Amino acid sequence: MNYAYFLRGFLDRNHRLTSYPAQASKRPIALRWLASQFRHGQEYSEPEVNARLNDLHTFGDAALLRRELYDTGLFDRIADGTRYWKTHVALLPDEWTTERCIVRNGTEQDIDAMHGVVVSCSHLVSVDPTFAPPDREIFEDFVRRSNATSARSADLFRIQPIRTKKGNHIAGYLHVCHAFPHPHTVWISFFVINREMQGMGYGREVVTGLKRELLALNDYSAIWLDVFLENTSALRFWIDMGFRSIDKYKQHRLDDGRTVGSIVICHNLHSDNS
Repeated sequence: MNYAYFLRGFLDRNHRLTSYPAQASKRPIALRWLASQFRHGQEYSEPEVNARLNDLHTFGDAALLRRELYDTGLFDRIADGTRYWKTHVALLPDEWTTERCIVRNGTEQDIDAMHGVVVSCSHLVSVDPTFAPPDREIFEDFVRRSNATSARSADLFRIQPIRTKKGNHIAGYLHVCHAFPHPHTVWISFFVINREMQGMGYGREVVTGLKRELLALNDYSAIWLDVFLENTSALRFWIDMGFRSIDKYKQHRLDDGRTVGSIVICHNLHSDNS
């Protein structure tokens, strides 16, 4: 979310909240912005929460903001109020854009198109078993769970089709898990571009846009994914996109008896801005 846009008039040039919005529509945005400045998975003492809030506002009422963060469920605390932690997990927006594409949460109307994208790349199954086209029921379950995802859900993922702004053509889709495998990382469990639209720069454009959206959430430091070594085009793509840190090597036994290898690779989001 572009907090600076939605909170214009409430943030000074140093990005501090100058007043607590009276409008009911603005208060949740202000609180989510404040929560975004704290790290998920870290505990804070009450003085530490107050000190951070004092850095983020100018009207001198950290106690009010701390209570509001707790009362709205964005923070939790132990019974005596001496330790606080952030409960809200920042999620990708329901819709975001790149220069040529609109990426938004999938609906039932997108299922056939997303299935068709996987089918278009099914020639890769021999080198990458993730391209075996799933049953429609699996897509239906993914879409249902994705649209039910909230900051407090057990499933913290989005399945988002990628459509062109011009012509509304299905260009691919993205499946992302938040706060996995670590509290401050995101896992790309599936990313595919329609075979007919490969080589046109859509993949690079969307991944670049994804990095930008995750950085704006202020909660994530890295993106992780698993890539099969025999899928050399995918391996080259992710390396070119800056995924050069290898976490582990894995072996997979396929139904046909073959064993194929994959590597878990990651990209430090802040390295793009260093």
